Amino acid sequence: MAQGCSRPRWRPKVATRLLWVGSGVLGFLVGLQALGHAQSTRQRREEALRLCGERNAVGATKLRDAYDQEKQPEVLFDLGKCRERLGQDDEALQTYRSYLKLPLALRITEAKARMAAIEKRQAGQADTDGPTSPPRYVLLPNDSATNACSEKCSTVIVCPEPSRKGPSASMAQNRCFTKEFACLSSCPGARVKKGQCPTGPELGGLRCFEDRTRRALPGWLTPGKF
Repeated sequence: MAQGCSRPRWRPKVATRLLWVGSGVLGFLVGLQALGHAQSTRQRREEALRLCGERNAVGATKLRDAYDQEKQPEVLFDLGKCRERLGQDDEALQTYRSYLKLPLALRITEAKARMAAIEKRQAGQADTDGPTSPPRYVLLPNDSATNACSEKCSTVIVCPEPSRKGPSASMAQNRCFTKEFACLSSCPGARVKKGQCPTGPELGGLRCFEDRTRRALPGWLTPGKF
């Protein structure tokens, strides 16, 4: 039987090794991509928390977007805290209720305590031993989108003078002022600052609205603390 040139056989061991190497490289690339995504997500969350600490409504928007993308329960909890700092008590309560429904929620006790504190404030029974809220104002760009937003705030939220006197009437009016300021602060390009509205050239064409709320704040809501 004549012997000619035989083709080299494909050895199973070589194929198996190549498959292992390919799987390892693919796994490395997938892990590297996941690591980069996790770092980007963490940076966005830290930026949102920083904005919330400054009572900037953009922080709440960023946290809302982060939760919609990642569905991480603790991001929703941070969103509730952020809305508290912005004076959006009703929205904060709704956020905490949604958080408590999540099966992986870990800070249940703290969420319930914060909800109880909000409800106590809304009932006019807030602790008045906290530091007095410093004056603050919000600057709004003078453009069509922001003007439409501010007009909507003034139309939807109307805070008339209380028809009766007493602590409960004052608290009700203050809650209305808080909602009014929170609404203005959520408009596009809004910037919240401490103090009173500047005048003249200092405004630089911007519109300024002062927070009319005068109340004592609980300790966790002191400026610079989040």
